[in-house]
Amino acid sequence: MNGFVGWQLVDDPETVLATLKPLGNFSPYYFLRWHHRVSGLIDQSTFETQYLPKGLSPVGQVFTQSLELRWERRSRRLAQKPPQYHLLLLGRADSETPFPGFTPLQEHQAVIPWKTVDYNAVLPQEGGSEGTRFPKGFIVSPELDPKSLRQRHFIHKNTGITHFVALVSQV
Repeated sequence: MNGFVGWQLVDDPETVLATLKPLGNFSPYYFLRWHHRVSGLIDQSTFETQYLPKGLSPVGQVFTQSLELRWERRSRRLAQKPPQYHLLLLGRADSETPFPGFTPLQEHQAVIPWKTVDYNAVLPQEGGSEGTRFPKGFIVSPELDPKSLRQRHFIHKNTGITHFVALVSQV
């Protein structure tokens, strides 16, 4: 399958939320990060009721069956400007979801050709033999079957190098 990797800069969290809103029709799952904690994999209703009223997390990602969207707040204090949000979209080029406003990643002024390959995802197990990177545990929404998760590798067609790995759910 052909992949699409694009980016966008936005100036405020409201624009990030406006970008996330259409994904609500595709049963999205979220993973939110702060400096001191993570949300785990949560569903749309948990995101809207428990996390969103407190404000958008500085770093996060949302994924559906066809794409993953990541955001990160970047400070511009030295320039004495408010922070910006950097968005990265990882999707399939033949997806039914359009990608308006996202600029495709380029190399030497040409769009990078991507191919995607899906693999089974491996989630951190609480009390597993290799331990966990999450000291307060890792929460997975009860609505999400961990066996339905896939890792989508975005591979540069010309070099064969995997540059991105996105999490997607399988219906």
